Amino acid sequence: MTHQKLTLNKLETKLFQACDILRGKMDASEYKEYIFGMLFLKRMSDQFQADRAAIKAQYKNEGHDDDTIQMLLDDPSQYAYFVPDAAAWHTIKHIKSNVGTELNKALAALEDANTTKGLEDVLKHINFNKKVGKKPMEDNVLVQFIQHFNSIPLTNDDFEFPDLLGAAYEYLIKFFADSAGKKGGEFYTPSEVVRLLVELLQPNEGMEIYDPTCGSGGMLIQSKNYVEETGGDVSKIDLFGQEDSGTTWSICKMNMILHGAGGANIQNEDTLAKPQHVTANGEIRSFDRVIANPPFSQNYQKLGMEHTGRFHTWLPEGGKKADFMFVQHMVASLKQNGKMAVVMPHGVLFRGGEEKQCRQKLIEQGILEAVIGLPQGLFYGTGIPACVLVINKANAAQRQHVVFINADREYKEGKNQNQLRPEDIEKISHVYQSLNHTVMLSEVEAPSKSKHLEKYARAVPISELAAEGYNLNIRRYVDNSPAPEPHDVKAHLNGGIPTAEVNALQSYWDNYTGLQNALFNTKETVDHTSKAGYQSFNEIISDKAAIKTTLETYPSVIEKHQALSDQLDNWWEQTFAPAFHKLGDDLTGSKGVFALRRESLNSIVKALLPQNLLSLYQIRGAMANNFKNSEAELKSIANSGWNAELIPDEEILQSQFPEVLAELKKDQARINELEALFAAANEVSEEDEDSDSDEDDEQGCSSVAGDRMSGATNENGVLPKAQVKGFKAAQKENNGQLRDLKKEMKFAKKEDEARAKELEAQIEALNKANNTIVQKLAQHIALEKELKDLKAGIKEAEKKKDDLVQKAREKITPEEARELIEKRFKRLMQDSFDQYLRQLVTHLVKAVENLHGKYAVTVKDILAERDQQAVLLDGFLQELGYE
Repeated sequence: MTHQKLTLNKLETKLFQACDILRGKMDASEYKEYIFGMLFLKRMSDQFQADRAAIKAQYKNEGHDDDTIQMLLDDPSQYAYFVPDAAAWHTIKHIKSNVGTELNKALAALEDANTTKGLEDVLKHINFNKKVGKKPMEDNVLVQFIQHFNSIPLTNDDFEFPDLLGAAYEYLIKFFADSAGKKGGEFYTPSEVVRLLVELLQPNEGMEIYDPTCGSGGMLIQSKNYVEETGGDVSKIDLFGQEDSGTTWSICKMNMILHGAGGANIQNEDTLAKPQHVTANGEIRSFDRVIANPPFSQNYQKLGMEHTGRFHTWLPEGGKKADFMFVQHMVASLKQNGKMAVVMPHGVLFRGGEEKQCRQKLIEQGILEAVIGLPQGLFYGTGIPACVLVINKANAAQRQHVVFINADREYKEGKNQNQLRPEDIEKISHVYQSLNHTVMLSEVEAPSKSKHLEKYARAVPISELAAEGYNLNIRRYVDNSPAPEPHDVKAHLNGGIPTAEVNALQSYWDNYTGLQNALFNTKETVDHTSKAGYQSFNEIISDKAAIKTTLETYPSVIEKHQALSDQLDNWWEQTFAPAFHKLGDDLTGSKGVFALRRESLNSIVKALLPQNLLSLYQIRGAMANNFKNSEAELKSIANSGWNAELIPDEEILQSQFPEVLAELKKDQARINELEALFAAANEVSEEDEDSDSDEDDEQGCSSVAGDRMSGATNENGVLPKAQVKGFKAAQKENNGQLRDLKKEMKFAKKEDEARAKELEAQIEALNKANNTIVQKLAQHIALEKELKDLKAGIKEAEKKKDDLVQKAREKITPEEARELIEKRFKRLMQDSFDQYLRQLVTHLVKAVENLHGKYAVTVKDILAERDQQAVLLDGFLQELGYE
C-alpha cells in the first residue's frame, strides 16, 4: 500500500486534538508550552531516526564494517540535530510513571546535546511538572498526551510539502494568540498586518532581515516566504531577531527550526537596554531590512543602557513614551540604503516635546518615507488604530516629500477583531510604491504625474510639514471623512430627484445599460413642481422594496456580470488551467506554486480589468486571497501530485456516493422540520399559559386543564411538553382510580347491584377517557420516535461515512483527483469574484434606496397628511362631545 503522507489539514486536526487533551486542565496560555515542547521532541526524534537510517544504509553500501558504522552513527556531527537516547521517542513513548519529570529530562538531554546548534536555553524552561492549581498534571493525562503524538509521523518524508510542519506551527501560534486574548499581542501580530509590512519592504535574496522585537518570529518567517514567492533563493537570506520574553523567545527559536530557518540568529534580551546584534568592533550591526511591531507605550531606563549613541533624541523615561526609542534603534540598525517598516501608536505622530524633535529629525534627514494609517481593532486586546512608519535611507538626500496614506476606513469587520482584506493590502502597497516612484522623479521628468489619490493618499512636501510644526496627524493631510449627505431643499418641498445626485452614480449607469432609464423618468410631468434638473422614479418602483428586486433582476446587470464570469472562464481555460495542471503533472515544487501565483496576479488583471466592474485592487486581492487560502493544497499538489487526500469528504461523497449524501440531507431536513414543529408547539403553549393566567383565577386550574386536554392535538400531531405531561398525568390518575374502582366492583357485585352499575359506568367513562388520551398522544409519540430514530440513523451514517470516504479515496485515480481538485479550486475562485459583484449591486441598491428615502415623500405630502389627520381628529372630538 502507498505511504499516505500528511496534509496540512490532517496535521492541524491532530494538533488541535492534542490541545483538546489538555483543555480544561489549564488555560491555553499555559499549555501552549506543553504542545510546542512535545511537538518539538517528536519532530526531532523522528527526523533523527530517519537520518540515522539513511546514514547507516549509505555506509553499508560503501562497505564499512559494523563497528565503524556504529561509531559514525554515534557521532553528533553527522546530524543537523543529535537526539540522545533520553530524548528519543522510543524512550518517551514507554514512559508510564513520573511522566512530567521524565519529559523534563528528555528536553534537557536534547538541549544539552545541541547547545552549539542554537538550542541553548530553548527547552529547559518548559516544565511538564508545572502545578495546575495545587498539583502537577496527572500522569494518566500526560501518558494520553504522549500516545496521541505517537500517532503523528513527523519526518520530512511524511509531509505533503517541505514546509508543512512550519505552516502547522504557525497555525498553533495563531490558535494560542486567539485563545490568549489581550496577551496574544505579546507574541503574535496578525498575519495580514505582517503581510502588509513585508510587501512595503519587498525583501530580496542576498539581504539580511532583522526584527528587534520578534515575538514568535512571524515577521521573519513571512519575510522569508515573500523572498520565495517572488522567485528568490531563501538560502541566500539571513534572519536576525531579538526578544525580551524568555518563553516567547523559545517559541521563536523552535519556529525558526521547524520552518527550516535554523540558522536564524535569535537573541534573548531587552533590545533597548542591551542590543545583542553588534559587530566585532562592538558597534550596532546594520541590516538591509528592519521590520517590527514593538510593544506600545513602554517605559525604559537610561541606567545600564548600552550603545547610547543609537539615540539622537532622549525621550522621558517615564510616561510610557519609549515608542520613538524603538524607532531610533531600528534606524541605527539600518544600512545606508536600508529600509524599515514599524507599527506605532498614533500618539507618536502628533505629541509635542521630545517626540516632536524626533519627528523633525527624521523628516529633515529625509529618511521618513511614508506614514500609513491603519483601521481600528486589528490587534489583540486593543481597539485603538495604529499606523505604520516607513523609513528609507536610500535616496534620503533627494527626498522632499512624505507619502501619507489614510487606510483606516477599508477593512473587514469582525466580531472580536477587524481584519485587513487582501484587496486592502494590495491597495496600500500599490499606492505606496506608485506615489513614491512619482515623487522621486523630478518635476521635469514627470510634471503631469499626480501626487495624490483623493481621500486616500497624498505626497506631502517637507516644507508643508515644517509649516505644520512637524505634526504628522494623518487627517491633516489626507482627510477621508465622507462628504456630507446632499439635500436639495426644492426637491424636499416639491418632489423630484435631483439629476446631480442621480449622475453621481454614473459609473453604475455606464456599466449597466438602460438601468438609469428603467429606474428614473427624466421627462417633465404635468405636475407643476417639475423643473429642469429633476427626475422622478418610474412606475416600476412602486415602493422602496421594488428597488432591490428591480436591480437584482435587471437584464443588463445580469448580462454584465455574466460577461465577467465568461471572461474568467476564458482566462481559466486558456491561461491558468495549463499552468495549474503542470503543478501536479510535472511536480514543479513550491517554486512552481509561487511562479504560478506571480503570473496569475498579472494575467487575471489583464483579463478582468477591461470589464470595468472591479478595481485593480479587488482583482489582485481576490486572486491573492485564493492563493493564500489554498497555498498548502497547491504546495501538496506541486510536491506530491494529484492526491485524493486533498479532496474534502463532502466532495468525495458527492462524486462517488451521491445517494448517501442525498439520503443524509433528506434525513437532516426532516429532523430540522420536526424540531421546528416541537419548538413551535412549546412556544405557542407558553403564550397560551400567559394569556390564560387571568382565566385560571376565575375558573380554577382543573377546568382549564380539562379544556386544554380536550382540544390538544394540532394539525401536525405535535403537542406541547406541558400538554403531554398533563395527558400522562391524567392517564396515571385515571389508572389509579380504575384500580380502586375495580377493587370496589368485586365487592359491589356481591352486595350492592345498584352501586355495581354506578361503578361500571364510572369505569367505562375512565376507560373512554384513557382511549381518548392514547389517541391524542399516539401521533405525537410516533413523531417523537421518528425524530429519535432519524438522529440515531444520522449518527450511525456519519460513522459509516468515514469508511465510505476512505474506500472512495483509495479508488480515485490521479486523473479523477485532478478533475475534482480543479473543479473545487475554480468554484472557490468564482465565488470570490461573485462576492465582489454582489457587493456592487448591494452598494447601488443602498444608494438608490437612499434617494427614495430622501425624496419619495415631500414636505407638502407630509403637511397634507397632517391636515387630513387633523380634520379626522376634529371629527372624533365633535362626535365625543368635546367640541
